[in-house]
Amino acid sequence: MHILLELNEVFANPHMHSGWLFLGSKPWTLISKGFFYKVNMDLSMEEEKKEREKLVSEGWISTLSIEDIEDVIDNLSQQIEAPTQEQILAAFTFYYENDAFFECDEE
Repeated sequence: MHILLELNEVFANPHMHSGWLFLGSKPWTLISKGFFYKVNMDLSMEEEKKEREKLVSEGWISTLSIEDIEDVIDNLSQQIEAPTQEQILAAFTFYYENDAFFECDEE
């Protein structure tokens, strides 16, 4: 059983979590639900792979590790003072889709 969290909770307190964030189908919003998955070291590599495949078959999408999420928030915070949750969501989605940090327009 996984503890479901809303994305806004993840963005507000990323340091409280660990593992890989799995989310439901896109488009994601601040109230999209997901959970953090941690590798089970008691399983063989094959069993662990099957666990992740089972989650995907149930409709969950493996997105980013908590370290990547923290990097996305840190990068955005360097560009925008006190970014909003909506801005963090946009940067998170951009990173997921492009494997690159979002760059704010300089105006």
